[in-house]
Amino acid sequence: MTNMTGMFSDARSLSSIDLSGWDTSSVTNMQTMFQNAISLSSIDLSGWDTSSVTSMSGMFRGVSSLSSIDLSGFDTSRVTNMTGMFQSTSSLSSIDLSGWDTSSVTSMSFVFDGASNLSSIDLSGWDTSSVTSMSGMFQSASSLSSLDLSSFDTSYVMNMSSMFRHARSLSELKLGSDFRVVDGTSADLPAISTASGEYTGRWRSLEDNTIFASSAAFMGEYSGEAGTYVWENLRAIPPVNPSDPLPPIDTEEQNPERGDGLAIRYASGLDFGSFEYSTQTQEVLAQPDRENDGGGTMENMIAIEDTRTIRDGWVLTVAQSDPLMTGAVIQMNPYVDSENVLGVSTPSGMIELNEDGQLFAWSENSAESQSGVISIGYGDVHLVVSGTIALGQYETTLTWNLVNGPQ
Repeated sequence: MTNMTGMFSDARSLSSIDLSGWDTSSVTNMQTMFQNAISLSSIDLSGWDTSSVTSMSGMFRGVSSLSSIDLSGFDTSRVTNMTGMFQSTSSLSSIDLSGWDTSSVTSMSFVFDGASNLSSIDLSGWDTSSVTSMSGMFQSASSLSSLDLSSFDTSYVMNMSSMFRHARSLSELKLGSDFRVVDGTSADLPAISTASGEYTGRWRSLEDNTIFASSAAFMGEYSGEAGTYVWENLRAIPPVNPSDPLPPIDTEEQNPERGDGLAIRYASGLDFGSFEYSTQTQEVLAQPDRENDGGGTMENMIAIEDTRTIRDGWVLTVAQSDPLMTGAVIQMNPYVDSENVLGVSTPSGMIELNEDGQLFAWSENSAESQSGVISIGYGDVHLVVSGTIALGQYETTLTWNLVNGPQ
């Protein structure tokens, strides 16, 4: 037997089947084999030799009662067509495909379309260098929260339309340098809901904190920077300065030349604590700021007051007086909270402090815009330390410079 096309297709009353003893070594076509066997909840295909199969298109399409199946022993080295293989397997919650050889596959369209109960899947070893279509591949896989596509090579892909459409839980994507979104098609990565107040609606790189303003921007602007990308959390920062900050700071005198009402109200000091000596490069995260009673913590931040009668914007920069350690650098990722009453902008991604100063934030607010105090978070502050640093205690000074006028 060489062709099993549609063998159990539309067997709607079939609930279980044991085919473990079948000799399938000569079979080349298994497409739509179990299609729409809607009551089938148990399938034993252990021992199957699939080394000659070239098409598995729609093999399990519509098998909506199947929650799991062991296909880890499948030899897929000759398979060229996987279109809709697990399409509408709405009860499928887990499947191990990590060992599959997909180097010959040309179509992966709709493979997991409608696999709405599938929460995770390991595709990190898949070879997609021959694939020409990924349209609808993860469409409506609405429970998928993360995907590792770091091995995906999309060099020959011509169609990615609706690749992620309705995959509304997908909050983490690991991409590699050979992944590109095809020009002229829309991968339809869903917009991030901000209704819960938990997320900003933006995507963020865990490697360098590059920010993409939306899902559409992420897909449109991604150009092969390998890494893990996640939904950006909305981080709450205090709206005004602590009344009794620790450590104490000197209140800045208002500068008449700059105009009453524009001032730095508060700036967090940074403490990287202590860490063990290492001959390897380390990234040390700054400790959070402390609340005024010393009992809690808050985001490291700087608070800007703008209550001027005439407002023409302002620019805030930060400079590091001297290196904290030889070869060590401090990195920040400025951000503002969702209310952003003063219309503040921050750079996209990490900034690296130096003696010349770095742009930290700016506002182009006008007389019509709101006035008040806004806090700007430092984000995750990293101290990158090389393995050549000597033991000791180190300190440096950060100088903040606030000037009026547009950027």
